[in-house]
Amino acid sequence: KFHIVEGLYDWFKMSGHVPSVVMYTTVTHSRYSEKRYREALDVVWEMETTNCLFDLPAYRVVIRLFVALDDLPRAVRYFAKLKEAGFSPTFDVYRCMIQIYLSSGRIAKCKEVCREAELVGFKLDEQIRSQLFELDK
Repeated sequence: KFHIVEGLYDWFKMSGHVPSVVMYTTVTHSRYSEKRYREALDVVWEMETTNCLFDLPAYRVVIRLFVALDDLPRAVRYFAKLKEAGFSPTFDVYRCMIQIYLSSGRIAKCKEVCREAELVGFKLDEQIRSQLFELDK
């Protein structure tokens, strides 16, 4: 379906329309799913340039993209922006942030995000717990 999404996106833009957050998110997710991370970044920058207001699904996709790119500063920035916009992180967003903090060796921040996730009612899976346990050794 990647080519269909790309074709519709190109047609919509060539028709003189400004994409909505839903279209931007769909294209970003499509490119992310195809592991075309740099191309997905182009859409994120376009969203920023057009002052597109992000919704929760957009933040989820963008954070996953930055985690896939191992871009800790941007993942952290968008995680903060998600909260500033009044959205509550979903379990997958917490999991992404835990993953990038773990891979960056930022154990204290990782534990902080784990505590936050547990405080809002999420139960961390055994994989995360065992990774944290191994790092504590």
